[in-house]
Amino acid sequence: MSLRGRRKKTGLWANPKYSFTIDQPKENIEAIVLDPSNLMADIDKSNNYYVADEK
Repeated sequence: MSLRGRRKKTGLWANPKYSFTIDQPKENIEAIVLDPSNLMADIDKSNNYYVADEK
């Protein structure tokens, strides 16, 4: 199952903490990127992504 390109509707600009659940084992996730278009005002973009370790 590929979730590539799926987007979640969020209220990130209104809430400093946000969480969601992915119905997949962590081993199946290659990467998660928050704000891939860099449109949000964010002073620390270094924490906007998760990249899985290579297998």
